[in-house]
Amino acid sequence: MKPTQTVMYSGKIIDFNFISAADIDICDIAHNLSNICRFNGACPHFYSIAEHSFLISEFVPPRYELWALLHDAHEAYFGDITTPLANYLGREKISKLKSAIDQSIVSAFNITNTSNVLKTVKEWDERVTNAEGSLFFPNNWPSISFFPLKASKTLYPYIKYWTPQQAEMKFIARFQELTV
Repeated sequence: MKPTQTVMYSGKIIDFNFISAADIDICDIAHNLSNICRFNGACPHFYSIAEHSFLISEFVPPRYELWALLHDAHEAYFGDITTPLANYLGREKISKLKSAIDQSIVSAFNITNTSNVLKTVKEWDERVTNAEGSLFFPNNWPSISFFPLKASKTLYPYIKYWTPQQAEMKFIARFQELTV
């Protein structure tokens, strides 16, 4: 393997220099996101990116649901790089890779992303992230949050701490529901 390649759950070998829609696999996305814990694993209980994404897809308007489910799918390919780490490393290369993978995902699943879709999903991502952060880190979240706090506590009951297996199954089922 080349130093820019990685192997996925499906066995596909991905080269970060040349990622395309053909490299994208919903089983890789669901499996990997269900095994990656939010907040770099600092949560009091395991809480996956798959559950986070599923939750957002439940709150956005119907035509935005698929992108909401897949908005963090690039992390299935390179992990969850926390905002503070991205700021430290420099956002340019990370943003370029994220953008390339997002474009491949959009192409693979024929997603139409208008500015309204992107804006609405981003707003819900911030709301859900604030709910997660204030629930997981109640003593210091307000001082470290990057987003204005919005109705955080009202979302607490929706956070279930699915196991990786539950998250993977629910993520796949949600994807199938949205793409039928």
